[in-house]
Amino acid sequence: MSPTRDARIRARARLLWQEDGCPDGGDTAYLEAARALIGIADSAGAGQIRPSDEQDGVEDAFLQDNLGEFPGRLTDQGDDRLVPFPTRRQAHMAARDEGGIMGELDGRTIAILATDGVEEVELTEPVKALRDAGARTVLVALHSGQIQAMKADVTPTRRYDVDLPVAQAAAVEFDGLVLPGGTTSPDHLRMDDDAVRFVREFVQAGKPIAAICHGPWTLIDAGGVNGHTMTSWRSLRADLTNAGAHWVDESVVTDGMLVTSRNPGDLKLFCPAIVTLFAGAAAHPA
Repeated sequence: MSPTRDARIRARARLLWQEDGCPDGGDTAYLEAARALIGIADSAGAGQIRPSDEQDGVEDAFLQDNLGEFPGRLTDQGDDRLVPFPTRRQAHMAARDEGGIMGELDGRTIAILATDGVEEVELTEPVKALRDAGARTVLVALHSGQIQAMKADVTPTRRYDVDLPVAQAAAVEFDGLVLPGGTTSPDHLRMDDDAVRFVREFVQAGKPIAAICHGPWTLIDAGGVNGHTMTSWRSLRADLTNAGAHWVDESVVTDGMLVTSRNPGDLKLFCPAIVTLFAGAAAHPA
């Protein structure tokens, strides 16, 4: 890796870390997230991004003489150029406009399993990241029509159209699964035979699964946590441990074909991690 690229990655990681309030630990996860974002930008051609009303603003970061302290040990030297870091959406839109690379997840279909009471941001942010990377997402729920999203379990937000009732869903039609949190949605899912059957199909097929917050609850009933190192909302620690998982208090944990995170505050790391997970898995036959 060139010194300039290494400095860019470290600068980007430090920005992500600062945006999260400079938490203790987790430096490896921030570096991995930054490396993924820089890789997308480089592949797409950062200097060729054109303005669009739909695009987010370009994030800028100065590579200073000393990048500063980032969890205690990232103090490498960089150069002093102003380097643009496009968002994932900008990078892929630019690539397509220029006839360049395809999205990391082009051709993949990802199921989002949720129902009434889902934590809105844990539904919308992963969906946005997956679509920006080229994936097609399908909202699978306990019923047809719409589901009611919530903020912090108590405040109703927006309603979202259901694409497919879980009773009609089969894992063979998908390349991966996302289990958002909120307390109510996963609690209803784990008590529904079709929802548990659907998740179990992913587990048994060895397909990639991502779960955040209370999302791993349904994985317990589907037999998908035994032997895995994973994280979750802290109150699930005993449930996961009793089901055979090794629970850790980390922002994002990747263990084989499973990615988990703790809460909405981890989404900046969770979203790049799930794109990487799904991109590395084989697509299902068309």
